[in-house]
This record gives sequence, structure tokens and C-alpha cells, in this order.
Amino acid sequence: FSELLLLSLSCLIGLIKKMHYAYSMKWLLCLYMTFAFAQDYSLNLEKNKAVPNFAAQVLLAEGSANRVNAGIAYRLKIGDKIQANDKILTRENSQLKLELVDATILDLGSSTEIDLTQFDFRDKNDRDFILSISKGQIRAHYRNKALKGQLLVKTRAAQLEVKGTELLINQQSSDLKDISEFVLLSGEAKLIDSKSSLHQLATDTIHIEVREQNTGNSFRETINLNSKQKKYYGAHHMDEKNQFKPFYPFFKKDNLLKESPLYATFFPDTIVKKDDMPIEEATGQTSDESEEWMQKLNQLNKKLKENQF
Repeated sequence: FSELLLLSLSCLIGLIKKMHYAYSMKWLLCLYMTFAFAQDYSLNLEKNKAVPNFAAQVLLAEGSANRVNAGIAYRLKIGDKIQANDKILTRENSQLKLELVDATILDLGSSTEIDLTQFDFRDKNDRDFILSISKGQIRAHYRNKALKGQLLVKTRAAQLEVKGTELLINQQSSDLKDISEFVLLSGEAKLIDSKSSLHQLATDTIHIEVREQNTGNSFRETINLNSKQKKYYGAHHMDEKNQFKPFYPFFKKDNLLKESPLYATFFPDTIVKKDDMPIEEATGQTSDESEEWMQKLNQLNKKLKENQF
């Protein structure tokens, strides 16, 4: 490569000496673009096409965001390239919008951390991509469908297998629990929980997945979006490449209803066991009725004992 570069520079110097300056500058620009292209793309001989060497590019940036590679942090700005195995972090009150080379649009909310764990791109409809979310909020629109098992999203509580899908994902941890929220706006997604059980997600729903860190046990609840929520979070009137669409707010345990299947998980002390209940609550009888019933039972047992031979 170095010999080729030296040879090209030698030829360029000769051209500058012999040709008009403006014509020589065209050759210089062409040479620069060739080397720049070679850095970002490689030739796929099997498909006879140029394939990007990077995974994504920054479309929008508000506040502060970094990519971390080999322990070194790089401040991100519009136009920057993201490589496979990069860790992406946004600061508080910051947002970042990425376009992946398969045309997927990925928005990161405030205080979010993700990893491009795997990105093997062959074609926009043929790629293997694993996105890992450690914390925060993302909005993802996979605009091109993929084959089964090619697109995975991993959180601390579960993982998703997605296709041509638009969804919102939140990840947080508190009270020794990992809490993941999935809002499926369109497309298909299958959830695999911590016990490897499979759950098909329905569109226009909020799926809350909770994993206990100590036991590994999983608990879940699914809630339907109402018409106003569908319109607001769908945000179809917005330009997803040039505007940040809304994220879904984080789960708060204090908003749980007592009827929720997650209530006992977060408030175990409020669940009264049957043995600890007053007699009238456990049996449906008053204490007076229970006492009268016990007296009759004792009298019956006494008579049976007296009549024994």
C-alpha cells in the first residue's frame, strides 16, 4: 500500500509540473476521494459490489455523545462513522440519531448506553446485527426485513428477535431488578425471556419485562396503547431522519395498580398471606360465627367419644 501511495504521489508531482494547475487539482481530488473511499468501503467479490466497512453514521446530535473503542472515547458529531463493536454513550439531556448502513434509523435518548455487539453486513436485506442496551431509551426503525434470527436486540431482562419493525425500548435497573419495556409500533417481534421462553409481542402494546437479579425469575405485563398514545408515539407526521421522534417514558413502580401482575413483585410486603388474615377475611365468616361453629364441632366430637364401645 505504501509503495502504491509513493508511486501515485510521484505521478501527481509530475502532472503538476507538466499540466495546468486546475487540471492537476482535479487529479489530486480524484486521488483523495479514491483513498477515502477505500477506507470506508471494501469490494465484495461474490456480489461484485462495494460494502461499507463501518456500521452507522451520525445524522443528528444534541448535547454530548461519545463512541468508545478499545477504551478510547471519541466525541461524536454529525457525519461521524460508527464501527462494529463500538460502545455508544449519550450524556444527560442529550440525544443522538444514527443511520445504519442497512437503512435502519436508531435514536438514543438521554443517559443511554448501547453496544453494536455484532454487525456483519452483506446487503440491506442480508445482515447479522446484535444491538445490546445496557441502560436508557432507544427508538429503532428496521426499515428492511431480515431473515429469522438475523436481527437481535438484547437488554438486561430479555432479548428480541425482530424483522421489519418499529419499536421503542427502555432499560433500567432498580431494587435488584432489571426492567425492560418494549413498545411495538409496527412489524414483528418475538421476546425471549430469561428462562428462554418465547413470547410473541403484539403491535400497539407496551410489554414490561422484569427480571429479578438474585433469582433470575421473570415477570411481565402487557398493556394496550390507547388511540392518543398510538398517534403520539407513532409520530408519522415527523421526518425521522431530520427530527427526533418521542421516546416512551420510563416505568415507575409507584404507578402500578394493585391489580397488576407486577404489583406483588415490587410490593411483596403489602400482600397479606391467608394464614395471616383475620378469620373473617380468610374464611368469609365473622369471629362470632367461627366461635359458634367451633363449639358445635367440639360438642359433636364429645358425643361421638361417649358413644364409642
